[in-house]
Amino acid sequence: MTNARSFVMALVLEGKKCLVIGGAEEAATRSRALLEVGAVVVVVAASPGPALEALSASGAVSLERRGFVEADLEEAWLVVLSERDPALVERVGVLCKARRLLFCAIDQPSHNSVSHVAVARDGPVTLAVCTDGRAPA
Repeated sequence: MTNARSFVMALVLEGKKCLVIGGAEEAATRSRALLEVGAVVVVVAASPGPALEALSASGAVSLERRGFVEADLEEAWLVVLSERDPALVERVGVLCKARRLLFCAIDQPSHNSVSHVAVARDGPVTLAVCTDGRAPA
């Protein structure tokens, strides 16, 4: 996807299951962003960090304290992977492609069907900036 041009759009995820895979702060950041737009966030993390534990304790997210399994994809609209494990990126990417699920491995665009964009909001106005799938880092 790194050479592809992006078609920018806004997803309405209110009430939709979004799966976040990973336990570090990046997973918590993406979970909070999804919660802000009303998504139903399910997190799968073998070793969830304190931020994810706090989101789980508050009832904001459903936290599965284990590794990813294919059944986690059921009913998902969007899958976000924050782990830096190339084998997991490959596995989840292939499964999402086969199921036609929107997938983003953060800063690892090889299997992505969507990319996160930089966003600024002011009331009803949202400004988004993208780099056509290239990780700015």
